[in-house]
Amino acid sequence: MQSQSRPDLARSKKRHAAARTAFIAARLGGAICVALLALALPLLTAQTVGAAGRPPGGRLNDPVVRKVDIASPAVVRILLLFNVKITLTLCGQDITLPHTYQTGGLGTGAFISANGDLLTADHLVAADGTEVITDPDADVDIANLLDNNPSCHLQTPIGPGDIANGFLEAAGINFTTQVSNVQHMVWQDTPYGGQLDTSSSRTYLGALSNAPTLTATVLAESSPSQDDLAILHVNLTDTPSIQLDDSSQVAVDDQLTIIGFPGNGDQFRAVSDQTVDANDLLTPSVNNVTVSSIKTNSDDAKLIQVSGNVEHGDSGGPALDASGNIVGVVSFGTSDGSAETVGSTSFLRSSNDAQPLIANANVNTTPGNFEKQWEQAFSDYAATTAGHWHTAARELDALANSYPTFKGVQPYKDYADKAAAVEQLPADTSTITLIISIFVALALIAAIVLMVVLLRQRRNARRAAALAPAGQGIPFGVYGPPSQYGPYGPYAPPSQYGGYAPPSRYGAYGPPSQYAGYPAPTPYSPVAPPSMSGPTVPYANPDALPATAGTSAQPDAPMGRMTFPQVSVSSPGYGTASDGNGASGGSQPDSSPNPPTRSAMGGYGWSAPQNSPGRAAEQERGTCTNGHSMPPGEIYCAMCGAPRAVTTYSQPGF
Repeated sequence: MQSQSRPDLARSKKRHAAARTAFIAARLGGAICVALLALALPLLTAQTVGAAGRPPGGRLNDPVVRKVDIASPAVVRILLLFNVKITLTLCGQDITLPHTYQTGGLGTGAFISANGDLLTADHLVAADGTEVITDPDADVDIANLLDNNPSCHLQTPIGPGDIANGFLEAAGINFTTQVSNVQHMVWQDTPYGGQLDTSSSRTYLGALSNAPTLTATVLAESSPSQDDLAILHVNLTDTPSIQLDDSSQVAVDDQLTIIGFPGNGDQFRAVSDQTVDANDLLTPSVNNVTVSSIKTNSDDAKLIQVSGNVEHGDSGGPALDASGNIVGVVSFGTSDGSAETVGSTSFLRSSNDAQPLIANANVNTTPGNFEKQWEQAFSDYAATTAGHWHTAARELDALANSYPTFKGVQPYKDYADKAAAVEQLPADTSTITLIISIFVALALIAAIVLMVVLLRQRRNARRAAALAPAGQGIPFGVYGPPSQYGPYGPYAPPSQYGGYAPPSRYGAYGPPSQYAGYPAPTPYSPVAPPSMSGPTVPYANPDALPATAGTSAQPDAPMGRMTFPQVSVSSPGYGTASDGNGASGGSQPDSSPNPPTRSAMGGYGWSAPQNSPGRAAEQERGTCTNGHSMPPGEIYCAMCGAPRAVTTYSQPGF
């Protein structure tokens, strides 16, 4: 394997220098990008710092809690109010109380449209007088009537409290009611209307009359003995609303959330020292229940049985799934009559059973502008992304200005304003654009530098190939064969030949090993010299030449050897001259005027005799050890830097 020449070394150094330059440029560009990114990170990020104290809304990191917070403003309190005359059957006689009493029932409902349409339980709509919140005056009159007739169902005296606790039903005393002047009244709860500055009252109706009241009309209903569902309508537009979900997807062990106004917590006792406040009556309760069973009613309507804290007053309230949508409506519960078990088992009417009523009433359940803005503002309020307090404060301020009756937004707005005051904002759009532009510019510069380096390397490689003399190509290196196939055709030289094509049989420049120092023969026309008496036959191995080159082979009968014609074998420059009659000239230089060259059989023939003018000129010029032609007086080859070859002429076989 030949050592690399000086020009090859120079080109290799240039390539290594270019590669090192590209590597340094890439590292420098990367370091600059990392430094700029480190400087930009504080601008691109911001802290999500809240104001002091816990934000209103509870566990904002819980998606179910967030959905309940968003749904709460759509929940309302419903009062069924009507006048009633009461007649009792005592000792076989019908006795009508002397007064007309105002009574009714309290429950819950929810807006399901942006146009003031409500979904609730029908037993809060149907005024049949069998389920009433008794007027305290009626309790007093009934107790006095029974005490004045002790022989009828009484063993001991009773008071108004006993009547309120259901004594008539427990004692089996029959009574009937005559209903008149039925009203359906609606109050928006504190999550929407906010806290009220009102005085307390000793009656539910007295307390609720201190709050803004809405009058509702019945659009559609299904009786309590069937689906116990009803649609009410109030004269409002752009109301908050809750969407309905597919109740057929509800399964046992699902967790549901009920929003309502449990009457047990607000129960009024007819004693002089107890009062009730409207804020207590309009602040909803949130209870988690578990689906314990899926059953059907007598008319094949679906009933969702739940376990959990469901009480009187929650009737008609929405049961929400994990997405915050309505899948059920509180209908009724069962108990053994004791206070400890009231509401222990409760049943919900399915949202799918409400769909026919919604369709018959032409209710459009598409959310309105208020609901969309409120959901977006609260979602940003409960977020954790950088700058969300500023976003939420801006959106909540806009909501409060657009909907002044939405008082429930105030606590969230106040907290968001305080949090935004201490929140660090991320970089504005112009800063981010500038940073991105710098990154892009650096990337383009790095790409241009790399492209210039690669183009320069290719140009140098092509220039080296163009300057290389005929018969010599540039080494493959990392660039592969030059041009299409290079100066040597498709069989480009491997590196171990130092730029020369591998010899075919004896090599392009004569036999290998001991003949490698001779210069390449001058190409001649492949015409055999006239002095040759037979074809030139190449030997497979030049070392196997006969002792006397050019001697004709003689027959050997015992061995049966083939007799060759008179054959002349030569090495570059020297050979055996034949006179055509088998005479050999020994080692004398051949003086044939037309020296033979490569024969048709692929061997090498004659080269110029030593005493010919061509040989003299070749000796005068000389070659380097790599075979490059060198002018007289030159010590090192100008092409490859190799020293001048020392020419020693010898005749093979002598």
